[in-house]
Amino acid sequence: MAIQVQLNFLPAGYDIEDIVSDGNGGLYSTVSYQTSTNVALYIQKHSALGVPQFAGTYGITVDNSIAKSQPYPRYVTNTNLIADSNGGAILGWTDVRTSLTGYSVQRFSATGTKMFNANDVSIFGNNMAINSDAPSAIIDTDGNYEFITPKNSTTFGNEELYAQKVSTTGTTLWTAGGVLVSNSAGNKTAPTLALTGNKMIALWEDFRASIPAGFYSDIYAQTIYSNGTLPVKITAFTALYGDNKVRLNWNTASEINNQGFDIERSTDGLIFSKIAYVKGNGTTNVPHNYSFNDANLISQTQYLYYRLKQVDNNGEFEYSNIVSVKIPQLNNATFSIYPNPVTAKQFNVKLAGLPKGNYQISITNMAGINVKKATIFCDDTSNQVVNAN
Repeated sequence: MAIQVQLNFLPAGYDIEDIVSDGNGGLYSTVSYQTSTNVALYIQKHSALGVPQFAGTYGITVDNSIAKSQPYPRYVTNTNLIADSNGGAILGWTDVRTSLTGYSVQRFSATGTKMFNANDVSIFGNNMAINSDAPSAIIDTDGNYEFITPKNSTTFGNEELYAQKVSTTGTTLWTAGGVLVSNSAGNKTAPTLALTGNKMIALWEDFRASIPAGFYSDIYAQTIYSNGTLPVKITAFTALYGDNKVRLNWNTASEINNQGFDIERSTDGLIFSKIAYVKGNGTTNVPHNYSFNDANLISQTQYLYYRLKQVDNNGEFEYSNIVSVKIPQLNNATFSIYPNPVTAKQFNVKLAGLPKGNYQISITNMAGINVKKATIFCDDTSNQVVNAN
C-alpha cells in the first residue's frame, strides 16, 4: 500500500525548486519565496516517512545574503540540487544581488550544517544567463563537484558555456570564473555532464547553425579533463577569400595529445568531406597558429563551409565550429585549348568565367601521361600561349 505524506503546505509566493533522494530512503527539497518585497531560498530534509529533519517551517535558510535588489520577476532561479556521497547535499542557484546575476553553491551535511561558509561560494562570477536552463552538476570520481552553465556574452543574443570544479570544502579548483567550454555564436541550453574515466563530457543544445533565425539547433559535446583543461583549445577560426583561394587560419591556446587537424569542407553546411590534414603540436601550453590555403574552389554554390576535426593521438576527435565564406560563383567557368590535338611546339590556352588570377594547368597525352604543367594568368578575356617543350 502506498503512503502519501504532505511535506509542506506552500502559501502564495512559495515554489518547490528541486527534490532529490538523499540516498538513504529520504529526500531533500528546496523551496524559494519570492514576492514583490522579499526573496529567500530554503532547503529541507525529510526522512523515509516524510518527517522534516531540519528546523524551520521550510527548512534551513540557504543564504541570508540573497536579497531583492533589482527589478527582476524572479530573484532565485536555475537551482540545481544533488546528493553527495555522505548523506548530505550540494545546492547551486542563480540569484540577483546587484545589477548582474551570479551563480552560488553551498554544501549541507546530513544534519543540516553548512560545509562551505556562512552563506555560499560564488563559482562563475557575474553575468549569468538567468533565463537559460538550469546548470548541470555532477560528482567527480575524486569526490569533488563539477558544474556547467551558460553565461551571457558581451554580444547580445549570444551565450558562453563555462564549467567549474568545487572541492568538498568549497574551494574552486579551476580557473577563476570557470573554464570556457564554448563561446560560439548563438544560445546554448540544456547543458549536462557525464563522467568517463579521468575526464567528463559536456553536452548541450546549440543554436549556432541557425543564426540569425534561431529556429533549429544541434547537439554539441566537449571533453574536459579532471584538471580543467580541454584537449585542444581553439581560440579563433576564420576563413577569408582572396586571389582565387580560401585561406583558413586558426589558433590554439593549449593542446593535449593533439595529433592534428582534418580540414573538412561542405557546400551546404551539413555534409562535410575531408580535403586536407595539418599536423598538430602534441601537448603544449604555448599558443600556436595554423593556416591552410584551399585553392580548389570550383563549386556550384556561392558559399563554402569549413570545420576542423581535431584528432587526438588515441584516435578520439572533436569538431570545431563551422565557418562560412562567400566565393564567386563559377558555374560558367570554361577551359579551352587549341589546336586540339596539339601537334606543334606551342598551343593556346583560354580560361573564362573565373576570377582574375593565376591558375595551374596540367596537360596529359592520349595515354594519360602528364606531359606539361604550367601557370597561366586569367582575366576572363585573354588567351595565353604555352610552350609545349
